[in-house]
Amino acid sequence: MYMAGSRSIVEELARQQRVEAMLKKISGTDTLSGDLADLAQDVYLILLEYDEGKIVDLQRNGQINFFIARILVNQCRSSHSPFYRNYRRSADHARLGDNLVERPGGVFAYMGRDGWTTL
Repeated sequence: MYMAGSRSIVEELARQQRVEAMLKKISGTDTLSGDLADLAQDVYLILLEYDEGKIVDLQRNGQINFFIARILVNQCRSSHSPFYRNYRRSADHARLGDNLVERPGGVFAYMGRDGWTTL
C-alpha cells in the first residue's frame, strides 16, 4: 500500500484549497482578503515544515482539519506568531481568531453568519 508523505499530503490540501475553505467559513466571506490569503499560505508553509510523521498520522487518523484549525487559532491569537506580527497587529480586519473556539474534546467551532458551526 502506498503511504503518502507529508509533502504530498500538503500538496493535496493546497489543490483542494482546504485552508482557504476553512478561512472562508470562519470569516463568513466568499473571497479572502489579501491578509487571509497570506494566512492560508503561511499555514501551508507551517504544515510543510512540521514533522512528517505527525502530518502523516494526522491525515491517516482523519484529524488534519482539527490540526489546521489549531494552527489558525494560534496564528490569529498569539502575539508571537508571524501572522500576528505581519498583519493583525497593523490592521483591523475580520478578527478571525475571535470567531474560532475550541470546545471540549478538541472540537473546533466558528461563529459565522448562520451561528455556530462545528469544523
